[in-house]
Amino acid sequence: MGSYLKTSEKRRSVIAFTGLLCIISILMCACASDLEMEQPSTSTDAYESPESTTVQEEPSTIAEADAQSDTTAETEPLTENTVEAVPDGLYLDQNTLSLNAGEVYGLQITWEPEYLPGELEVRWSSTDETVAVVDDQGRVTAIGAGSCSITAVCGTLSALCEVHVLVPMTGIVLSQQQLDLKTGESVSLTVDIMPADTTDSWSAAWSSDNPSVASVSQEGTVTAVSGGTAVISVSVGNFTASCPVSVTENIPAETTVTGRVVVLDPGHGGKYDGAYYFGRHEEDMSLKVGQFCKEYLEEHYSDVTVYLTRTDDTHLSEQGEPDREARVQFAKDRNADILVSLHFNVTPEHNASGCLAFISKEANVNAACTSLANSILARLSALGLQNLGTFLKDSDTHFDASGRPYDYYGINRHSAKWGFPGIIIEHCFMDNPADEVYIADDGALQRLAIADALGIADYLGLTAK
Repeated sequence: MGSYLKTSEKRRSVIAFTGLLCIISILMCACASDLEMEQPSTSTDAYESPESTTVQEEPSTIAEADAQSDTTAETEPLTENTVEAVPDGLYLDQNTLSLNAGEVYGLQITWEPEYLPGELEVRWSSTDETVAVVDDQGRVTAIGAGSCSITAVCGTLSALCEVHVLVPMTGIVLSQQQLDLKTGESVSLTVDIMPADTTDSWSAAWSSDNPSVASVSQEGTVTAVSGGTAVISVSVGNFTASCPVSVTENIPAETTVTGRVVVLDPGHGGKYDGAYYFGRHEEDMSLKVGQFCKEYLEEHYSDVTVYLTRTDDTHLSEQGEPDREARVQFAKDRNADILVSLHFNVTPEHNASGCLAFISKEANVNAACTSLANSILARLSALGLQNLGTFLKDSDTHFDASGRPYDYYGINRHSAKWGFPGIIIEHCFMDNPADEVYIADDGALQRLAIADALGIADYLGLTAK
């Protein structure tokens, strides 16, 4: 019985172990089946050839390629042979620059190779910071005239740009703003260029608007020639500067002024021709009348000094208005009590006759002008000429600050400005045959001159010798 029981127990143990092995085998088969189902297939058919192999697919987009590259980079460790990219060339976008002072230019760097990872340190420098400076971004600022080099350095690489800074001219200034000279004197003017360190090349051209009063050399030397006014100008490039010049006659020491001073102005002369009729020139007749009048006054009166603005066929200025102003300036320089400008009249119709005078309307001299003119006209009418009286004429180009016109004629206008009477005597109408008897010859002209002298003596109260 005991032997039987032991045999039965052994038999049951073998059966149980055999069952366990079966269960394990079933589970292993199931796992193997699951693993085969998870393997990718390279064919769309259910049948798989025993010769087929698994092939990795190429990335379909740039993004997938970048992702795959990043993954590879993360998974592949650096080895001793891995080297970071470094530049082998550094270049600037400009090799030379020309800038005006104050201008800014940003230099740009080009690398070889073009793409470089990370930031590279670049050091910038200037060989002369009084000419140009550069910041750490390559911005060049022009400072002053000259040349310098701007250098960019990265490691053993460098690039250079030559910078030339220009200083353009902005203006000119004369050494004198006004000159007051006596005849015969000379003064040297100089021109200053602004700024002084300009890099522009330049030369000066000098000129005078009235060289008969004041001339100027091309070195800037101004010489006073005769009484009057002039403007000296200098041109440099597109810039011009001017200096007004007033010239006073340097009266010789031997000339003694006695009593009243009379200045006679023979009208026209030089380039300023007067009227011409019946073969006679107005400028010639007015000069003869002036000479006869001066001679008579000096011979018959002891307390008068007489001057002529011209003694030959010349003018006082190259321009019309300055010429008339120069005649008045001549009188002012001699402290004249009166200025009488001597003329002859004409009309378009050639039928007018008689004598007349143009006077100033300015309150400071009008009464004196009227009295002087009437004194002379009265003596001329005593010769038989019709006395047409005194006339005022307004300027159409000269006005005061309120818009009020000044006198038309420069003799009247400038004399009033200086405070003494200046009048114009029109002796007769030289284009009318009826008045020809008064200008027929030198004897007739002398009679007109004596009438002028007597009228002047009446006005000034001169003492006869």
